[in-house]
Amino acid sequence: MKRKLKSMLAVALCAVGLSAFAEEPDAVQLWKDGPYFATCNVGADTPEGYGILTNFNDAAQAVTDALGADWHLPTAEEFTNLLNNCEKSWETCKDSTGADINGYRFTGKGDYSSNSIFLPAAGVGNGNGRKWAGEQGNYWSSTEKESGGAWCLYFYEGSANVYNNVRSDYMSVRAVRDTPPPPPVVAQFVKGGEV
Repeated sequence: MKRKLKSMLAVALCAVGLSAFAEEPDAVQLWKDGPYFATCNVGADTPEGYGILTNFNDAAQAVTDALGADWHLPTAEEFTNLLNNCEKSWETCKDSTGADINGYRFTGKGDYSSNSIFLPAAGVGNGNGRKWAGEQGNYWSSTEKESGGAWCLYFYEGSANVYNNVRSDYMSVRAVRDTPPPPPVVAQFVKGGEV
């Protein structure tokens, strides 16, 4: 259904002489043999966007629904590797409205030093709204803990780690994939036909 809607929109754009858009979100690899991290949270249109908050039980499905079967939640090991293999810095960025957005930027090292992702401090929720936005980031991994919890990436200014949390909390979702996304499909059109 999602692809059909995108195809219909691309046809509509062609009819008015505008460009079609890419099928996949941007993604970058931050270390050798590492996964490709999406550059935006699930539900966000920009790297600074908070996106959705969801509980652990719905997080994996949220990724599949939004991005397709090639994408998945990072494992706890992938989050640990993100912390160990990247330079990290607390940053304040501006969103499209000019508002300050706090979060961590993770930048690859060596051959990957030109690649980075920004994880906004989107807070946490419990189904009744978002709290601590701008102060802390909480991102689900796909890794369950035997005691009924699940592992997540947690950070605030000056600290970032992977820890166990109850599954009922609502957290942000950042997707990864094991292979690079296909190149963007961009078609440019002018009135009267394709260029």
